[in-house]
Amino acid sequence: MEYSTNNTITNTNLSDNDYGLYIHYSDDNIIYLNNFINNTKNVYSYSSTNIWNSTLSADFNDNNRIDIGDVAKIAYYVMGKVNKL
Repeated sequence: MEYSTNNTITNTNLSDNDYGLYIHYSDDNIIYLNNFINNTKNVYSYSSTNIWNSTLSADFNDNNRIDIGDVAKIAYYVMGKVNKL
């Protein structure tokens, strides 16, 4: 994605690429709940400001602390499933 603005990328499988998502000089895009699978690098972003967020709400703090299970849930809801970093 180059020189792109005001796009929404959601519920997408980004797989088997050098970069799952390549962002270059792109701003004000909303990117969430995507699946990054078997990419050499999952994301490349240069000179870009975008929103990586989910509109879903969830209760991650069921035991009044953040633990590794909560981190995994947060990563899924914010970025989608990521099989490697």
